[in-house]
Amino acid sequence: VSSGGELGFLEQGFNDMANHIEEAHHSLQARIEEATAQLANQARHDALTGLFNRREFENRLEQALEEVKAGGDEGAALFIDLDRFNPGNDACGHLACDELLRQIAQLFQGRLREDDTLARLGGDEFGIILASCSGARARQVAEDICALASAFRFIWQDKVFAIGASIGLTPINAHVDNITSILAAGDAACYRAKDSGRNQVCEQVASHKTERRQEGNGWASRIR
Repeated sequence: VSSGGELGFLEQGFNDMANHIEEAHHSLQARIEEATAQLANQARHDALTGLFNRREFENRLEQALEEVKAGGDEGAALFIDLDRFNPGNDACGHLACDELLRQIAQLFQGRLREDDTLARLGGDEFGIILASCSGARARQVAEDICALASAFRFIWQDKVFAIGASIGLTPINAHVDNITSILAAGDAACYRAKDSGRNQVCEQVASHKTERRQEGNGWASRIR
């Protein structure tokens, strides 16, 4: 450090080079950490709405079930399928429906608590995990979500669209074996709500047997 003459210039050059290498290393490490965080966020969230995606929903559902089995408060899962969504898609195209889904996501999120989980499961399907909320309280939340969707009006250019929501509700309690039974029960209840007239809530308790959607109006046999 204290050398003079040519050796001093050489030492100074090496010190400057070492400083630049250290700065470049820190910059590269920061960029790597930022990119890693972005990838982790993308893996957990839906790109269109910013909500959690199906993978993260199922992870959180697994966690909720484990907490209940460990003695925590019971919860509930809601499975939502929007009604009359396809006519809007056919009339206005994908851009309009993308905006509709974003607005619906914000609408639902505003009704929920911070501890609840709202996710887009795919297409026009959403899932909600209600933490420490069961029985009549969970039913009331589901009814409120249903009413919000029914009252919502989506405006696109010169057109106004009314939608609705068919909701399947299933408890998360210590009697449930695994999340597969919750997903199956919620899916079956949601389909029953849609097949019974839409824009309503149907409940179904998770069972040991895998529930399957029943083909409405005998369409499967009629198509065959």
